[in-house]
Amino acid sequence: MEKHSKRRLVFVLKLACSLGIIAWIFRKILERENAEDLIARLGDLRWPWLALAVAVQLAGITCSVVRWDRLLTGQGIHAPARHLVGSFFIGRFFGAF
Repeated sequence: MEKHSKRRLVFVLKLACSLGIIAWIFRKILERENAEDLIARLGDLRWPWLALAVAVQLAGITCSVVRWDRLLTGQGIHAPARHLVGSFFIGRFFGAF
């Protein structure tokens, strides 16, 4: 199997697994909680506050990735930013469980 197609297959399998787990979590939440109340509350969201919350989360993620980059660089390890971001999100994903 060609290296590029193997990488693509691994990515698709990871994506399918992640999406399946997320769908399972949402289904469990909606089964347990009153879905109508949840939908009504989502309709009451204030979009500027939501945008601010997303911006704060992105700033936190950026600071964490930059911190890891600086720590690794100090040890003489040069990791690409894509690898650091990917590793960060994988850690957050598994940390949620």
